[in-house]
Amino acid sequence: YCPLTGTVQGFLRGETTFGVSGMLVNNNLIMYDRALERWWPQIAATSIPGPWDDTPGGATLQAFDVAWTTLGQWQSLYPDTEVLSTDTGYARDYNTDPYGNYYERENTIFGNIYRNDRYHPKAWVYGARTEAGAVAVTRDLLHDAGTVPVRVGERSLLAVHDARLDTSRFYRNPEETEFDHDGTEIIGPDGTAYAPDSLPLDPVVSMDAYWFAWFAYYPNTVVYE
Repeated sequence: YCPLTGTVQGFLRGETTFGVSGMLVNNNLIMYDRALERWWPQIAATSIPGPWDDTPGGATLQAFDVAWTTLGQWQSLYPDTEVLSTDTGYARDYNTDPYGNYYERENTIFGNIYRNDRYHPKAWVYGARTEAGAVAVTRDLLHDAGTVPVRVGERSLLAVHDARLDTSRFYRNPEETEFDHDGTEIIGPDGTAYAPDSLPLDPVVSMDAYWFAWFAYYPNTVVYE
């Protein structure tokens, strides 16, 4: 989780473990793996050479979908979930956010390689990446429409609002099959109702992100608003 960019991701780590380097690029945290000490910007999940080693960059982590939601929404769907305790043995107040009103301010703490003023820097978008490029759907559009057909190059995708957790799901939709949104369910062309995370399509990993952060990493992104 990176609070400065509003992004949370899950990765298959293999036989290594990861730490936080303390470095940033585009205000996004850089992880490092303890096996080869490669540096990994969290949004891109692609390794870059770091000053403490000469390991070539270009490797990519395998991601899986993670939802950024509230505890109440999550427990309504998964009531038996175990939650990590804040009783860590360290003197830290987990009820206080160290970043204060950062989430509403237009400015970021550090500069970004690419900037775009199309939206408020901290406006929420739902983003996904494919071999053909990146695509983002504004939060307002996905909330209002429920399902949004999108295209990246020659690839057709479907963005779906998961109202249960207030997050997004993306799917490959090569046949451009039409789905409707009905509350917390997605309705297929034959009337079959599906949970938002269980459509009969191939899923694509997506993430919530601040607009400035998504654009800083993917300045050629397609945007639906």
